[in-house]
Amino acid sequence: MLSNLDIFTIFTKVKLTKSPKGKQLTILSHSSCGCWHLFISDDGEISFGTRCGSIGTDIIKSGYTMLIEEDVSIVVTYDGVVLEIWVNGEKVQTENVLLSFTC
Repeated sequence: MLSNLDIFTIFTKVKLTKSPKGKQLTILSHSSCGCWHLFISDDGEISFGTRCGSIGTDIIKSGYTMLIEEDVSIVVTYDGVVLEIWVNGEKVQTENVLLSFTC
């Protein structure tokens, strides 16, 4: 569970077996107050998002678009200031962002 945390690392392996076809596909999520989700956007891009109740949404796009039948390892790290997204051991996104996981 990643509620009320200042730092975290998420690791998962994913294989996209079909096109998102205009729909967002959730990879991992936590949906209570201070929710977050790691997802594949409707155009196939790996992204990470947060939302705290009705308070705004932060979406960090990786810039990495998955291919059909591609196996990928995804790591998302956050140190309280910098969020990084890694795909197959390569850093694909770094963003300074203040994420809120408390409501």
